Amino acid sequence: MTTVGLDFSTSTLHAVWMRQGRDGQWSFWRAASCPVDGDLPHWVARHRLRRLPCRVALAGSHVVFRSIALAPNDPRTLQQAADMELEIATDPDFQGMCKRMIGYECFPGTRQLILALARPDAVQEAAERSLDRHVGLDSLIPSPVAVYYGMRSLITETIHSTLLLFMTADATELVVGTPTGILFMRSLSTGFNAGEETVGGLITVLGIYRKTFPRITEGILVCPDANAEKLAADMTARLRMPIRCAGLLREYARNDGVGSDAPSPLQVEPEYLLAYGLAVAGNDATARGLSFLPPAIQTDMRLRARKPYWIMAAVLGLAALGIFLAYSHAAVRDDRKKLHAEQARLEQTRALRDSLRTLQDDLTLIRDRDQAMRPLMRFPSAIRDILRILGTSLHPSDGLTSFTDAPNQALIIEGITPHADMKSV
Repeated sequence: MTTVGLDFSTSTLHAVWMRQGRDGQWSFWRAASCPVDGDLPHWVARHRLRRLPCRVALAGSHVVFRSIALAPNDPRTLQQAADMELEIATDPDFQGMCKRMIGYECFPGTRQLILALARPDAVQEAAERSLDRHVGLDSLIPSPVAVYYGMRSLITETIHSTLLLFMTADATELVVGTPTGILFMRSLSTGFNAGEETVGGLITVLGIYRKTFPRITEGILVCPDANAEKLAADMTARLRMPIRCAGLLREYARNDGVGSDAPSPLQVEPEYLLAYGLAVAGNDATARGLSFLPPAIQTDMRLRARKPYWIMAAVLGLAALGIFLAYSHAAVRDDRKKLHAEQARLEQTRALRDSLRTLQDDLTLIRDRDQAMRPLMRFPSAIRDILRILGTSLHPSDGLTSFTDAPNQALIIEGITPHADMKSV
């Protein structure tokens, strides 16, 4: 299976493909880019993005994040905690916003609830903008969430939290988390082009964070600017924490060649961080809980994704129906041939039966005549003489009807003899 993360946040579309191996693990496959103002429809069609599940970012500036730490003995579920948080919220706009939530165990024995709220019009606009570009929209994930999943492999601190920063020319994504989950997220509308203003915004946001959450030991910066190292050094001094710059994101993919099963390192450029994080987050069941993709669009995309399988099933069904009809036609034709053959044999049997009945009647007649003639055959010479005399005495139109052997050894001859007198004979 292949999934794609798409980053439309800049003037260049960045795309990252990930593949799932036979063992169920996902790995980086390839990355590509295309200017948004260029021949984007042709590029999208050439890479068949309409047929692939694509994960797109919802700008963090359109999302309000609430982070709630639940005590170890807190009996509330995450849903109950989220409902209570919304009930005590003073902003009435929260009641009409789209709500998503996920939970993490950032530290052993703790539960962290991340509640995300977004305006329905912003969600619908982001989704329709992606659909207008003819991509197979599968998830609409807030950009800070994608940044966390893109940079999670860079976190080395396991006891304390780590600050993750992704800075572009005009936007900054801030995430505080551990290797097992997210503690805090914010988005700033300024980037490395407004360095002083951006650092000032980071100081303000981190001040809010430090009032509630544990200490941050280090920060990691991913920035596609050539002066990223200098920017990290300046932020180290201003934020009073070590900030290291990650020039390349390292990911491992399985060899497709023969002979070695060892993973080979691949390097993901900083420009592709958001796209890479979207691809990773879209494959994570927990992160997909923060997807703001509208249910109607989600259902439509699922139906569209299954449409080729339905067409294939329909074609196979029609083919199976055609084979069944052809087999049925051949079977009926063979049955008809067998029926005609059976009917012919039946007619022959009937004709034979009629012939046997006629022969039986003839035999009965012969037997009856034989029984009648048998007594007369005791006097063959007398019968011969009588027949000779009758032959010379009777007219040709006269006829004899019976010879009867009388009990007194007399012979009775009966007949119709209009031209002769039988008594004289």
